[in-house]
Amino acid sequence: MVAVRGVCLLILAFLLVALQVNSQYTDLKRAFDAGFVRAVVSGDYSRLSAVDTNNIYVQDCIPTVSYYSFPPSPTGLLAKTLSSKVIQLGTVQGSTPPLIDTTTSPPTGWSIDFANVIIKSIGDNYNVNLATNWTIFDTSDEAFAALAAGKIYIILPNFSVGAFFNGTRRLETFIPTCAISASVTSIYVRPSANWTLNSLKSATGLKIITSGAGSVAEAASFFNSPSEIFDVSILSSVVDETKYIYDKVRSGEYDVSWDNDPFGTSTADGLTFISSGIINPGVGFFSREVSNTPHPTPCPSNDQSRGQNVININFANILAR
Repeated sequence: MVAVRGVCLLILAFLLVALQVNSQYTDLKRAFDAGFVRAVVSGDYSRLSAVDTNNIYVQDCIPTVSYYSFPPSPTGLLAKTLSSKVIQLGTVQGSTPPLIDTTTSPPTGWSIDFANVIIKSIGDNYNVNLATNWTIFDTSDEAFAALAAGKIYIILPNFSVGAFFNGTRRLETFIPTCAISASVTSIYVRPSANWTLNSLKSATGLKIITSGAGSVAEAASFFNSPSEIFDVSILSSVVDETKYIYDKVRSGEYDVSWDNDPFGTSTADGLTFISSGIINPGVGFFSREVSNTPHPTPCPSNDQSRGQNVININFANILAR
């Protein structure tokens, strides 16, 4: 038993340091993940996301309710949210329906409906009727700057895990939610070219058009020696990037549209869709606040180690022994 407790102490000490350095387990994140998992288990996720034929469910948070509990004594932004009865949320304009539509106030779409289910679950657990206050930002950088400044508490719903903010990976500065949505990176080509995925990947000298530095990098690693990868986002004069991209492919000026799906009034009529096979999970992000609530870890105490099941025990009780 001494050896077992010694191992537990080492684990718990490591976790305490990790929490202080990384702050991965803030109470707001815990509560959101608990609500998320309960919404998945109840079937709400499947029901709400069914309207989005492009959505793929990524199970990175195991749908087992017993693994995800609501913090019993809320601290930090969760405590502030429960006290004010308002949760401060942010997103970026231009997201794709039916996932999200930012032209309405507040934003709409199945991901917003899903977020509301999660927030209601949090409120119900603490007997608080939570309201939402959405702030719509022009760019993701503006949204993440507001998150870092504490002006909003969560960014939703579908931001890239691997992207950067101020030259640093988002995961190093912020804390992700469970994966909320995912889609396959799309390829659109002219049907007359008779492309297949394999022939596209082996072709050389392709002219590719896309939007965003991340998509440019992804395309560069996917295709074999393209002659050009043009980033439309550098053109401030272009209002409807998707329409602009599709028109360039239709006209023959570019061979491939990479990572651009129909949005708003922009349609892919006259073009052929090819799946790249690349899955892009989307998450929300929390600020990396410091949490006073330790993450529960299963370790046996004296009484629990004698042939009984291992259960969670209190940090303070272990460290005091």
